[in-house]
Parts: sequence; C-alpha cells; structure tokens
Amino acid sequence: MNVLSDDIAVIHRKSKFRLMKFRLDKDWTVNLCIAVVIYVYLIGFFTFNFGIPESAYYFTDVLVISMILGAIKRTLKAFFFSEVRIASILLLVLLGVGTFSAVLNGFHINLWIWSMRNWGRYFVYLYLCIALLDERKINGILQFTEKLFHINFFVILVQFILFYKKISPDAMNGLVGRTTSGVNMILLISTVVIVFSQYFTNNCSIKKVLCVLSETAIVSVLAELKALIFFVLILFLAMMAANFKAQVKLVMRYTIIIILLSIVSIISLRIIVAMYPYFEKLLSIDGLISAVTTESGYGNSGYIDRLTAVRVINKYIFDDLGIMTKLIGVGMGNAEYSSFSVFTSDFYREYGGTFKYLNFSVSSIYMEVGMVGLILFILIPVVLFVRCFVQIRKNQIEAKRARISYYENVGLGMTALIIMYIWYNNLQRTDISFLLSFYIAVPFSVKYHQSKGSA
Repeated sequence: MNVLSDDIAVIHRKSKFRLMKFRLDKDWTVNLCIAVVIYVYLIGFFTFNFGIPESAYYFTDVLVISMILGAIKRTLKAFFFSEVRIASILLLVLLGVGTFSAVLNGFHINLWIWSMRNWGRYFVYLYLCIALLDERKINGILQFTEKLFHINFFVILVQFILFYKKISPDAMNGLVGRTTSGVNMILLISTVVIVFSQYFTNNCSIKKVLCVLSETAIVSVLAELKALIFFVLILFLAMMAANFKAQVKLVMRYTIIIILLSIVSIISLRIIVAMYPYFEKLLSIDGLISAVTTESGYGNSGYIDRLTAVRVINKYIFDDLGIMTKLIGVGMGNAEYSSFSVFTSDFYREYGGTFKYLNFSVSSIYMEVGMVGLILFILIPVVLFVRCFVQIRKNQIEAKRARISYYENVGLGMTALIIMYIWYNNLQRTDISFLLSFYIAVPFSVKYHQSKGSA
C-alpha cells in the first residue's frame, strides 16, 4: 500500500482518536479558511438542538469578507492559476452576461449585490481555499471529514432510536444538525469520495471502503436519503473510468464492487419503501419515468421540477417575454429573494411564490441569466472535472506524479457531484456551498502551493 505523503501518515498516526487537531497558523486568514469548514459542519447542531437562530449561518459571510480583505492579492493570483484559468474566464463571462442582462431589464444595485453574495461566495471561497490552504492543511480537513463521518453515524443511530416518531427523516442528521439534510449529504458523499480516492490510488483496503459504504447505506435508509444511493453508484463509475487500467484482476475487482453496490442500492431502496411507504410509487418504474417526463415529477415544488424546470419556465413565463429573455434571462439579481424586502425583486413577488424557482439551481440560474448563463454555469464544474480526469490519466503514465492522483480523485468526485447538484437542489446559493467549494479546491490548492514551492 502506497503512502500519499509524510503529512498524511503523520495525521493518521496522531489523530487516531481525535475528531479535530489543527495547529493555529501564523497567518490568520488560513485559520479563518479552516474555521469556515468546521463552522458550517457543526453550527447546525446548535441551531437545531439549542434554539440558536439560523441567522448564525450568516457568520460565515463575515469570515469570508475578512479573508478577502486579508488575502486579496493572493486570491487574485489563485484566480488566474493555470489549472483553473479556463473556469475563471467562464466565470467572468457569466458575470458579464448576468450584469448585461440586468442592465437591459432594469438594473438595481441592491439586488445585483445580493445575487453576487448568494452565488459569488461559492466561487470566492473556492479561490480562497486554493490561495490559502497547502497540502498539510488540506490533509487535516480531509482527515477531520472522515472522523466526523464515523462519529455522526453513531449519533444518527442514537437519534433514530430515541426520536424516530418525533422528528422528520429530513432532520435525522445527527451531529451536523439542521432541519434539512444538506450538510449531512455533503458529509456522507465527501467521505465516500475521499475513501474511493484512497482506494483507487492504493492507499486503503477494500475493508475500509465496505465499512464506509455500509454506514452510508444505513444512514441513507434512516434519513430516507434515496438520492444518495444513486449518487454513490454514479460517483464510483465516474472515478473508476478515470482510474481504469486494462488489467484482468482490476476489471474483476471493479465488476464485483459494482455488483455489490447495485445489490446494496436495491436493498436500501426496498427498505426505504418499507419504512416510508409514500415513496413506493416514486421508486417504481412508472414513478421514475413520470419523474423524468412530467412537469410535476420528482422534486416538484410549485410548478417547478428538477428535471423539467427550463421547459416549465419557458411555457409559463418566458414565452411572453421574448427570445432574448430565454437567452440571457431577466438579469442578475432581478429574480432574487431575501427575508429583507430591500433584497427581494418585483419579479420574485410576482412569480416566486407560485413557481418556487429558487429551490433548484437550474431554475434560478436560468431565470436570471437564461440559457447562455446556464450553459456557462454548468461548464465551470465540467471544465474542472475534465481537468481532473485528464490529470488522473496522465498520472498513471508518469509515476513521479502518482501521489497527486489522490487529490485529483477527490476533486473529480466532487465536481461530478456539483454537476448533478445543479439539478438536484440549490445548495450552491447557501452557506453549505462552502463545503462544496473546499472539496472541489483540493487538487488545485495542492498543485498551486506545489507550484509556488518550485518557483
């Protein structure tokens, strides 16, 4: 079994029985960058269990603004780092399209700023992680993720036993809390991706993989996280494709794992239906077909559905607004909502309550920046995914670069997830997006700091 680096080996030895062990860095911006991940993971426990107001989630905005002020030059350098340059250019074009559309449709600086905050923090924190976190810090947070995953598994078991009839499955999130499963899903999936990455780079045994998958399957049943089952299978296939070698032994091993994953998926879905009978129709063949083809399919909220959002928006809203609106939307900020009226648009007041388009990234992005903006938004993680995929393939040829494959695999898995999440939910415009940003940044952060060291 290969060892990724001396840093990883040290972390595993010294933190075997510790949830967290981070040494404070001399650079306060680095400490804040790490604090954001820990804070987002744990603050929900206090809001859910101790009545702390959910306005506590806004504290991450304060941390990010502080980091920007303290590391603006470093962040700009990371923005133009060669590994993410294409994605950065796409992001600038997207910003230009959204602003141009806003000007055409009535520019409101307050709404534009609010939209920048809601969508921009996801991207800003990505570049902050690249600029501030070196390999040792990255490894520390990845190790923290694994420890938190295992502890949270046992907390969820206790929570289920004690409160099965008293709280909804969506709130069955253990140590990470909250009334919805967003943070819990990220913790589960990121840990699966980390362990898959270790496995594909020969840095953990199949026993560890099966242990993590077993815990994930149990939590998916207890908290009725049916989509998680499909995500895990898709992520394994994507990562397997990137790491594939034409060796009989490996082909047989991967085939067995796929079969086991499929069997576990089917069993888990059947148990979910048995525990929560209202999913029986949805998880049938007819139900799945209906979810893909009808306006009121899976995830339906108001008129908007995950898989038919663009069609519904065109049918009920954009058909009366012309082809230009379909191309570039109503403008950045012009479809925004906030609990503060000054950040709520007239457009949202007219359509938001009925269509609930802010529930999914695909619908809210399409509403504000149209098809051009939506394509650009999708291309950003796609470009990063392709970059990771290509590098993993190259690393198999160049043995001296094999160590970086672990980090590339983490980035590959999480960019694949973010692509699916564009349709699945709206986490990219919430504070939970900071977690997504960190895991996506992993390979680019490590390579950025390596490039600085060799410069």
